[in-house]
Amino acid sequence: MERMQASSPYQRCKPSRKETHKKMWAQFQIRQYLDMNGLDGVVDRWGKYLDRYGWEVDHDVLGCRDCWSDHGILDYCERSIYSPLHPLHICPDYSDCSCDS
Repeated sequence: MERMQASSPYQRCKPSRKETHKKMWAQFQIRQYLDMNGLDGVVDRWGKYLDRYGWEVDHDVLGCRDCWSDHGILDYCERSIYSPLHPLHICPDYSDCSCDS
C-alpha cells in the first residue's frame, strides 16, 4: 500500500492536550512577532508567555554549566536562544549554525 504525501510539510493535526495546543499556538504567534519586531519587541509583548513556558531569551551562556566552549566555539544548551532546540531559535551572527534554516 502506498503512503499518501502530505500537501504541506507542517503539522496539520490539533494536539489532544489543551496545554500542548496553547504552547504550540504561543510559539507560532511569538515566532511571527519575532520576525516582524525583533527580540526586544517579543520580550516586551510576550514576556509572560516566555516565562510561563520557560523559554529564556536572556540566557547567561558564559555562566551556564550546560553551555560549553570547545577552543572558542560555543555549544549552546537548549535554554539558550542560539540553540537549534530552542523554540525561538535565532542563528548567531558570528558562527556557523547547525539548524536547517
